[in-house]
Amino acid sequence: MSFYDVFFILVISDMYTIQSYLLSLGITQYQPSIEQIQNIVKLVQHSFKSPNIFTINALDWANNNKRKPFTSAELTLLSGLLVNVGYKLSMYSAKQVVVVHNRQSLLITFGKSGFSTKDGSNVVFQ
Repeated sequence: MSFYDVFFILVISDMYTIQSYLLSLGITQYQPSIEQIQNIVKLVQHSFKSPNIFTINALDWANNNKRKPFTSAELTLLSGLLVNVGYKLSMYSAKQVVVVHNRQSLLITFGKSGFSTKDGSNVVFQ
């Protein structure tokens, strides 16, 4: 088995894990809006409180693929989901991302009590 075969298998298994998790959340289509982003955040947060096999597999994937500078698997997972669905993200800090859509932006923060969202239009990148 060549390097490319192994790489392809890893990419496909990652996509399968994320796609399965998205389907388990009931996310089946991309309807770009700030409201959809907020809904995804709520669904992900709820899935952490009542994890099923798809949540556990997705968190395992996130633990094994933490993106710097993120410090949590949860934020890595949420970011991966949003990118997979089609959104563009900007990392703001180790615990925050900004999602921009149609001149609107949403700041997502991960803290001890989970995710929180707020209008990101006042966010200034340094």
